[in-house]
Amino acid sequence: MHTKIKAVLTAALLAAAVATPLAAPAEEKDDVKRAAPKAAAEEPYVVEAEIGIGYDSNAYLAPSAGYFDFAQGVFQPTVIQTGFFIPLSLKAKHSADLNAKSRFLTSFKLNADIYPESDTDKADEYDSTLKAGLEFVLGKKERREDTFYVGPFLGFHRDTYVNRDDGVEGVGGDRYSYNSIGLEAEYEKRIASLPYRIHAEIEDRNYPDPVGTVQQDHTYYELGADVDVPLGKRSKANLSYAYYVKDYTDRHARELNTTFSTTTLVYQYHDFGVTLRNKLADWLVVYLDYNYIIRNDDYVGYNDYTKNEYRIRIITREGKGMKLQAWFTYWDRDYPNAFAFDVSGQPQKTYDGIEARVKGDFALDKQWGLWAEYKYWNQNSTDLRYDYDRYQVMAGVKWEM
Repeated sequence: MHTKIKAVLTAALLAAAVATPLAAPAEEKDDVKRAAPKAAAEEPYVVEAEIGIGYDSNAYLAPSAGYFDFAQGVFQPTVIQTGFFIPLSLKAKHSADLNAKSRFLTSFKLNADIYPESDTDKADEYDSTLKAGLEFVLGKKERREDTFYVGPFLGFHRDTYVNRDDGVEGVGGDRYSYNSIGLEAEYEKRIASLPYRIHAEIEDRNYPDPVGTVQQDHTYYELGADVDVPLGKRSKANLSYAYYVKDYTDRHARELNTTFSTTTLVYQYHDFGVTLRNKLADWLVVYLDYNYIIRNDDYVGYNDYTKNEYRIRIITREGKGMKLQAWFTYWDRDYPNAFAFDVSGQPQKTYDGIEARVKGDFALDKQWGLWAEYKYWNQNSTDLRYDYDRYQVMAGVKWEM
C-alpha cells in the first residue's frame, strides 16, 4: 500500500511541476531546522499561546502486536497505553530598533505535551528555545529588506526513555533529555529576482550521564541555503540544501558485524529539498514538498541511510475568522548496511511510514480563538520494535496579541 502512496505522491510532484509555466529569472528523531527570529512587520512584539485537551491512542509508541525480539532472544508481548494529555504552545517575539540600520531581536518558543494520568505520565515531553541577537539591515526597497542576523540561543529538551512494549521507564530514563547552547547566523537577500538565504549554526548539546547507559553528548553543526524561484504570478519553487553534522563525544560507531568499535561516532547529513507553492485561489494555497536525505556515519557505514520524504500541504482561509490546514506525508528510510534488531543475519533494516495532520482555527475576536487538531502516524519497519500506529485528537483555545 505504501508503495502505491509513494508512486501517487511522486506523480503529483512531477505533474505540478510540468503544469506550472516557468517565468523569467532509535530510532532517531530527525532534527528540525531552525530559522533566525524575524522582526514583526508592524508590531514590536508578538505573543501567541495555545492550550487544550487531547487524547493519545498510543502514548509510548508501542508496537502494533507482540513480536520475537532477536536482540534479546525472547518473544515480547506489548501493552498499548492510551490516555489524555494537555498540549501547550507558547511563542513570543520582540523587535527593538537600535537605529535605522539595526535592530535587537528576541524570541522564545515552548512546545509541551503534558500527560497528567499515572499510566502515561512518562510520555511528557517539553521543548523550548530562547534566542537573542542583532539583525542588520543591509538594503531596503519598499517593504523588502536584505538582512544579516547573528545571535546566541539556549535550548531545553525533556523526555523520558521508556520501554515501548509496556511503558516501563528504562535504565537512565532521562538519557535523551538535554540542555544546549549555540550560535547562529543568517543572511537573507530579499531584494532580488531570486531571493535566497544562507544559514549557519553551531550547538553544544549536553545530556545527563546515567550509570549503565551510553553518553549522548554531541556538538551539532549546520550550514544551509535555499533560493526562491518565481514560476508565474501565483506559483514559486524553493530549492534548498543543508549539510549538518552530529559529532558525539563518547558514543561509538558500529562495525559492519554490528559490534561497537573504539571510534567515536560522527553522523554527516546531506539534505536536498524542493517545494512547489501554488496559490490556486485567494483562499487556497497548496504546497508540494520533496526531501532527499543522505546520512553517513564517517566510519565503515553501518548506520548510513537514505531517506525520501514526500508531502502535500493545503491551507484554506474563509474570510478573516477561519483557517484550515492539512498535511499528508509519506517517507521511507533504508539502511543498506544495517540489520534489523542490529543482529547479524537478520533482514536489512528499513523503515517507512505515513503521517497525516488536520488543524482548524476559528477566531472569536482579535485576541481569542478556538482550535481543533487531528494527527495520525503509521510506521513500518523490519525491526519490529519500532512498528506502530498512533493518533491524537485535541482541541482548545488560543490567545494572541
